[in-house]
Amino acid sequence: MIILNEMIIAIYMVLMDNCILSLTDRAGNTSDFITISIEHTCQFVDGVCPDCGKKEYEDYILNSINYSMCGITRDGDVTIPKTFEYEGSKYKTVGIGEFAFSECNLLSNVNIPNSVQSIEKRAFYGCTSLTNIDIPEGVKTVGDYVFLNCNNLKRISIPHSIVTMPSSSFSSCANLTEIYYNTETEINFMYFENRNNLNITLGKDVNIIPKGINTFAGNLIIEEGNITII
Repeated sequence: MIILNEMIIAIYMVLMDNCILSLTDRAGNTSDFITISIEHTCQFVDGVCPDCGKKEYEDYILNSINYSMCGITRDGDVTIPKTFEYEGSKYKTVGIGEFAFSECNLLSNVNIPNSVQSIEKRAFYGCTSLTNIDIPEGVKTVGDYVFLNCNNLKRISIPHSIVTMPSSSFSSCANLTEIYYNTETEINFMYFENRNNLNITLGKDVNIIPKGINTFAGNLIIEEGNITII
């Protein structure tokens, strides 16, 4: 209860950014409701304010139209930021959208942040200058034909977090020879153009040789750990 000019303010409802008050005199007569603003400062815990539920960052999926928001170009050596600010708002990069870097022939290297959870179809289609890709831990899904016609791609690293990755992701990667495979997700190497010359290293987080691993005719290297063949 707060006394203001002989009136008792009864708070009927409190919101985080506004509260609605009614004025009640000592005889119990209630006035019209009034609205006042109360400033609320979010204190974020793991990216969320526990008081109001607001997220610290808005989700951002990079695509061929909005890429400049995060301050990058689509050629040369590109580092995609994990978080960034744009026009007063804060964003976190959670995905690389369809055709995001499609046919960017001058893209020579791309560093993907571990905040990314998905790389959608044909995201790097026809990036003929790419030679190496490290998909970071945290990425769960890779779409169809993501690296289609990346003719000079020689090495790729696949993390333990991968859940879905179709074989078509690497179609027409004629010079792909090195794969660091740190997941137990099934893949069919029959669709790899250069499968007879592949060198596959199973990473330290692999305890079971994935189904489909026998569909290539190259070299299999076991990095470490307890491997069970199924």
